Amino acid sequence: PLFKDILRNRHNQAKRSVVIRTQNPEATVESLLTFGNLKHAHFTSQDKAYILAEFANEASITKLRQTAGFFSEPNQFPMRSRVLFDTSSRSAKKHRPLPQIDDVNWNGKSSQQYPLMDLLQQEVESLCTRRSLDDSDLRMRFFVCLQLEELLQSILPEAYILPFGSCLNGFGWWNSDLDMMLCFSKELCSPDMTAMQNGRFSNFRMLTETFGSNRMLAQTTLNMVSSLLQLVPRVHHVSRILNARVPIIRFKHMAVNLDCDISLQATDSIKMTELLYLYSVCDPRVRPLMAVIKQWAICHHLTAGGEQQKPTTIGILFMLLYYLQTRSPPVVPTLKKLQSYASTTEMFYIDDTLYGLPSKPSLIPRSQNTETIDNLLHGFFTFYSEFDFKNNAISVIEGSTFSKPADATAVYIENPLSLGLNICRNVAGGQLSNFIAAMKDAASKLEALNVKQETSKKTPLSKLSFLFSTNHDSGNLEPVQISELFSDADLIVDSESNDGKDNDNLTDQVSNQSSHVA
Repeated sequence: PLFKDILRNRHNQAKRSVVIRTQNPEATVESLLTFGNLKHAHFTSQDKAYILAEFANEASITKLRQTAGFFSEPNQFPMRSRVLFDTSSRSAKKHRPLPQIDDVNWNGKSSQQYPLMDLLQQEVESLCTRRSLDDSDLRMRFFVCLQLEELLQSILPEAYILPFGSCLNGFGWWNSDLDMMLCFSKELCSPDMTAMQNGRFSNFRMLTETFGSNRMLAQTTLNMVSSLLQLVPRVHHVSRILNARVPIIRFKHMAVNLDCDISLQATDSIKMTELLYLYSVCDPRVRPLMAVIKQWAICHHLTAGGEQQKPTTIGILFMLLYYLQTRSPPVVPTLKKLQSYASTTEMFYIDDTLYGLPSKPSLIPRSQNTETIDNLLHGFFTFYSEFDFKNNAISVIEGSTFSKPADATAVYIENPLSLGLNICRNVAGGQLSNFIAAMKDAASKLEALNVKQETSKKTPLSKLSFLFSTNHDSGNLEPVQISELFSDADLIVDSESNDGKDNDNLTDQVSNQSSHVA
């Protein structure tokens, strides 16, 4: 699907949706049906306390919100929103069949078990499917965007809350944070108000306050937004991070269990999301490869969390993209090649640099590369365990390296949409050494697995369990022979791996807002 179509369809879907705090799910669904037909309903968390329901049309939402009252409580702020409480606790009468409430497989999404399958590729693709955002995840994210959008439209009638980053770029996981930007107009990425309204209005203009810089505008605007968020039902832990290079507001939406960030409109952020989306769909091997590399890095504690000197997920993603560009033939095109597929109407400027991205993924020719996921994965670990990080910087624009700036940190990956910025500027030399050592070990493990497959020896231990294991996990892994590692167990739990919330969006990383991935 087209990137803009995803945005439009999900936004319209959210406009037909409501979140209900329920005491009796079946009774709640039966009550909702009195306002119109339901197209979809699912629980937003494992405790089944909230239901996100989509009606067949917006008129049902309007009717429901108009009839909803308020609790008789002192000191309440009587805000009308899309988050409601069903006071009914009666059993459903079931005069007619009720729509099923989808129960999300939360355990499957977060499971640290990696089932044994015949091929490594099958295990990798299964992991990717389990971890990736599904329909319910996207519904909840766009719902939050719409709730905030409606809050702000009372003072900014054309305001639009646009999600970006992991929830749209194709590489997000089910537990990724929600990144949003406040746009002053529904015309995406058009901050020039004068240009937008040419020919639309008379000679009269609104008197407005102006600020000395975009940063001051962002700080003042977000300060106002944070105050309003304090009044939104089920929005907690609102915090201002206004002194970061890119100011943000961070909060927790309890009804859908999402950690959220909101910033001011930025063309590079949404265009970076669109760029990565094109890469995620241009070849079916890209997303599974990123999923297994990301999980491997998490299991080995190689990605940035509490320590900010480690590589971030976005850095690893661009390492993968560059590696895939260098294959012969390439698996994915360079940014320069992508631009050649864009029409003149799809061109845009960022910091006076002209770019172009084709809106239709189908315009990107299919890769002639026929390598398997297994081979590409092994090649990734081998490629970077031998890469000259000391002297070379990486560019996905050209699909080549260039001389590393003298003052650069241990790893230099050029931000393709913010030239001069290093996506991996936080990585320290010691952490890079750990990363390289882990990649050498991973390459050796994949070679051992390949030997096992060629000799047709049965390996009850799943291949991903072996790849993700560390010496710290299991003290007997290192002393024994490879053949001794495989027992009769069908599954192994990786006690050191974790699927906790990604921390790519901490303050230091926020300065590269266009690089959010999750």
